[in-house]
Amino acid sequence: MTPPIASRTHPTVLPWAAAAGTMLLWASSFVVIRGAADVFAPGSMALLRMAAASCVLVVWGVVVRPVWPRTPRAWALIACWGVAWFALYTITLNAAEHHVDAATASIIYLGVFPTAIAFTFWGFAIRHLPAGPLSSSSLIVPAIVVVMAWLILGETPPPLAALGSVLCLTDAGQAIFRPRRRASAAA
Repeated sequence: MTPPIASRTHPTVLPWAAAAGTMLLWASSFVVIRGAADVFAPGSMALLRMAAASCVLVVWGVVVRPVWPRTPRAWALIACWGVAWFALYTITLNAAEHHVDAATASIIYLGVFPTAIAFTFWGFAIRHLPAGPLSSSSLIVPAIVVVMAWLILGETPPPLAALGSVLCLTDAGQAIFRPRRRASAAA
């Protein structure tokens, strides 16, 4: 029997690859939303994004067959979080993209790829990596958005956006790559 992929590779390679995929997918969503802002109203775009994500997640649920919550309280919390995140946040982000450039909208904090797949990647990464460095890696998203918006939409980054990107990358790099002190060294 062939061992699972995760056991055949370095234990942190796949989680960090998943985290990098998440960052790229989240960043691309800001650029796509900005590019489509003239075509779709914020509510329509949110509905389309969430419908596409829901289709992917339903298929994923059928194939993977995860353990589902068993209590009404758990389902109520999931429903509240879903409405708050996927409805309110998504509509607010889509509306913001009508008025600001993609890089600025990415600082506001996110279909298919930036929502369903990116969050699946993130879930995988958070199970295998320390929460602190992984969470800090999300600081990379605004910098990726600045570059993607510049290349794809022709939005020249304002000087403060460029400076902010450098600061985000510097902080993320320090959080991710800074050596950890051992408990014995700290004592």
